[in-house]
Amino acid sequence: MRKLKEFPKKNKKVQVKIQVNELNYQMLVNGLNSVNMEDKWIIRFDNNTVKIYSSWTGYYIYFFDIILRIIKK
Repeated sequence: MRKLKEFPKKNKKVQVKIQVNELNYQMLVNGLNSVNMEDKWIIRFDNNTVKIYSSWTGYYIYFFDIILRIIKK
């Protein structure tokens, strides 16, 4: 497995609000490992933060914080 690098000190913050269902939320929490060369991303979940790395370089490219809200039907 590729050694993952830290997030750069210079970055730009953008706020985005999306809704995901329970299955997709669980997929984010479980993360994603690169298996093939075609897999471009490695995803890690740590303390309510989703961290996205380039699988080719190991560079930390994106992150977003999860704010969990329960929506009653």
